[in-house]
Amino acid sequence: MNRAVQMVFELLDEGKRVCTLEPIIHNPQTLQVLAARGVQIVEAPKDAPEDATLVIRSHGVSEAVLDEIRRLKLAYVDATCPFVAKIQQDCFRRLC
Repeated sequence: MNRAVQMVFELLDEGKRVCTLEPIIHNPQTLQVLAARGVQIVEAPKDAPEDATLVIRSHGVSEAVLDEIRRLKLAYVDATCPFVAKIQQDCFRRLC
């Protein structure tokens, strides 16, 4: 199972309200299962309910989006794939 999806299921099993920043996965059947369990998809951090845990999908997000999440003081879980995160960090270092 996709690591990010597993993280969402774990949060749900803990009784948390969960939303994802854009669809967590491209599989429509999995998205239906998650929606049936109350997972909401939001397009931007500002759209996340204050009482929800926002999950960042495995594709990751920019530093600006992370800054916005922190500025809004949202609870969040970063499900960015470790390989993607490494590539993003390496690219960022080369740009600086």
